[in-house]
Parts: sequence; C-alpha cells; structure tokens
Amino acid sequence: LQADARWSSGRLGDADDGFLLRRARLVFDVSTTSGWQLRLQPDFGRGRALLQDGYVAWRGAVTRDSATTVEGRVGRFRPAFGVERTQSSATLLFPERAIVNAFMPSRLSGAQVVVTRPRAVLAAGVYRAADADVVVDTDGDPRGPAVGGRDAAARLLVRPWGTPTARPAPLELHAGAMLGHEEGTVDQPGLERFLTPAQRPALVYRDGGDSATTVLADGGRGRLAVGAQGAVGRLHLLAEAVRLHHRVRLGARDVRLAHDAWAVRATWLLRGVRGPDLDLRPARPSAGAVEFGARLAGARFDEGAEPFVVRGSSRALLTGGLALGWVPRPGTRLGASWDVTRRTAGYAAAVRPTAAEHAFIVRVQQG
Repeated sequence: LQADARWSSGRLGDADDGFLLRRARLVFDVSTTSGWQLRLQPDFGRGRALLQDGYVAWRGAVTRDSATTVEGRVGRFRPAFGVERTQSSATLLFPERAIVNAFMPSRLSGAQVVVTRPRAVLAAGVYRAADADVVVDTDGDPRGPAVGGRDAAARLLVRPWGTPTARPAPLELHAGAMLGHEEGTVDQPGLERFLTPAQRPALVYRDGGDSATTVLADGGRGRLAVGAQGAVGRLHLLAEAVRLHHRVRLGARDVRLAHDAWAVRATWLLRGVRGPDLDLRPARPSAGAVEFGARLAGARFDEGAEPFVVRGSSRALLTGGLALGWVPRPGTRLGASWDVTRRTAGYAAAVRPTAAEHAFIVRVQQG
C-alpha cells in the first residue's frame, strides 16, 4: 500500500496533486518444493483494478550440486531489463523513478529464461504487449502505455567480485538490448509518453484521433541499456544510460528517431541493513533505519521529432532531486522527495528553455 501527498509546479499538462492512493496491490504467491511458482498481483491504486503480474515459473539447479540455477517464466511480468527498472518500487527511496524509466519496457506478456551463477546472470526472452484497454502498467505513465508489438531481449549482469548473500554485491555491471517491431494504429499508436519525475509530459507524440493527426509507430524499434550499481558500507551507488530508437509516421511523413537518457543516484544508510534485494531493515527495532539520497538525470530527444510532437514538448531536460526515508520496521516506510526539472532546450513551439518544474512528494508505504 502506497499513499502519497503530492505537490508540483509547471506549465505543461496535469499532475496528480493532492492526496493519491498510488498503489494498492495484493500479491498471491504459490510455490512448491519442486520449484514451481504461481504469482498473481492485482492493483487497485488510482481507482482502477489492474493485473500487474500473472505468471507461472519454474526454478531449479542444473544439477544437484551445481551453483547454476535456471528459471523459466511464462505470463505477464516485468522483463529483466535495465537497472533501476528491475528494482521493486517497495524498496525505492525516491517515490518516482528517474526519467530513464520512461525509456524502459513496461510489463509485458511473454516467456523468459534466466540463468544465474554466483558471478553472472544471463536473461533472454520474447514478449508482446497486451492491448492498452485490457491491462496496463502504472509503474510509469499513469495513463498506461498504448504500446503493442513484439520484442526480443537479452541482458547480462556481471559481478566482478563478491556475490549478494545477506548484503548487496559491491559491484554489478549491466548491459542489455531489446529489439522489436510495431505497426501502430489510431486506436493503439504504439508510442509511449515521456514523463518527468512530477509525472508531467516531457515529450508526447501527436494523437488527434484520426490517421492524419495521430503519430503511429511504423516498424522497427530497439533499446540499448548499460549501467552499474553497488554498495560499499553504508553507501549505495547506481548509474545507467539508455538509447531508444524507433520509426514513426504521420500521414505521408516517416522518420527514424533516436532518444537518449541517463541517471546517477547515491543513497546513504544510517542505523539499518540493506538486503540483497536492496530492501531495508532497521539494525535495532527501537530506532528504525534512515536513508538519505540524491540523484541527477537527463534526457535528449531527437531534433527530427519536432513535426511529430505536441506543443510544449522538450528537446532536452535535466533533473535533480533529494530524498529522505525512514523505515521503522520491515515493510513500513515513510519518505519525502523533492525534484527539480529544467528544460534546457525546446522545439520551436515549446515552452521557454528556462522553464522549470518542482515536485514534492510525501509517501507512506505499508507492506
């Protein structure tokens, strides 16, 4: 359960100001000693009933004495891709992920295989998005991504030294690629919105409701992502970068666009212990754990996108933020964050390059 009190400023679009039930999720897990697992995770946040996760999986060792395990998964879930995107929202210090999250795949339906060794993890899968009016993923865009098509992805995680046991690994290196194809329609254009941490639009494609005024996905698309994270004592660091390229069409105009984003984050933990999944627990139950954090992120959108985006879209932006969290006991978290987004450049019809947005969020979380 995540309940937010939100305030934001800015000139573009509407944000969810005031009090908001951000997430209300029930997690049903069934597992057997033979390695089978079933998960169903409905979400009732934002006044809607959605299915976030629904899959069947099997996990086991390659041989009885082997340190290598294999997991196969079929259903709807979040693909193993990216760094911060694969971290559970329940363990995040900042209530909203950095803008890099807008470039990452949403929850998808498909099949995935993950091979895990102590020093490396290899994941590969094929995926297809469901229709936007059937099931959506609200971890990013609250409207839900109007994206379909098919994708194939592979991701490699390497730990040069150390493995996550009771604590996170000191260093993890991530690299992944996702390639796919989508032919958009007026009802399902196949293109995502790019939102700031205040959940305001940074870049939005035109959607006039007919073929002459709606921008459609038109063929190949791909994502390349690299990143690293690690924990040294009380300090945890994360950095990642992603490039998204796709073809878009508006009437007779067709072009290939490439967008980039990056983010760095640092958090400092007091009176607590960070688990291998980055969740926190107090070192002493009577005191609670305290976490501080800062981050910086940026995005650059293709100059050729100008004829295809709505008025107010930005060509580049820079964001920075601070956050404070308190974990009195496992599963309970109280946090606050403040983010500033400055649009460093715009298209000809966009807002002033100096326009800035502020977002202040207080979150109460109970698991």
